[in-house]
Amino acid sequence: MLFLRIIQRILVLIFMLSVNCNTENLAIQQTNESKNLLVRGRIFCFGSKLNQVPCAEKYSKIGLKDSSGQLYFLNSGESAKTLVKEKKLKTRDFQLILSKENSDNTYEIVKAQLLRNNKIYDFYYFCEVCNITTYTPSACMCCRAPTEYKESPVIKK
Repeated sequence: MLFLRIIQRILVLIFMLSVNCNTENLAIQQTNESKNLLVRGRIFCFGSKLNQVPCAEKYSKIGLKDSSGQLYFLNSGESAKTLVKEKKLKTRDFQLILSKENSDNTYEIVKAQLLRNNKIYDFYYFCEVCNITTYTPSACMCCRAPTEYKESPVIKK
């Protein structure tokens, strides 16, 4: 009998600890998500002196300018380069969810969507063989076959 009470108390303690940990993780997740920015605008390329240059030329920074003229410089990773290089996008207008990386005024792209005719589209690269989705053009991570560009309209819930 004593053994069952001890086990019961241990189980209650474990349950209380797990509930407490889950609520702390939820608070951290909400805090991190609230730091993200949703920005709509046009992609531009900038030279070493931060002058605007055509994206076909050599550029040192990529930025998104919103309708009010606010400029958000993007981290120079593959996600930002895809917005400039991918010809299939056929637009320079995007809706981006951005996260501030550090104090140097650059932002990391969390999610990129394209804007065309006042509609929002998700775009991605898909491997039919492995059923794998990526967000930058590259060979499939699994079978190394080329991935196919796809886009789909965002359905508002």
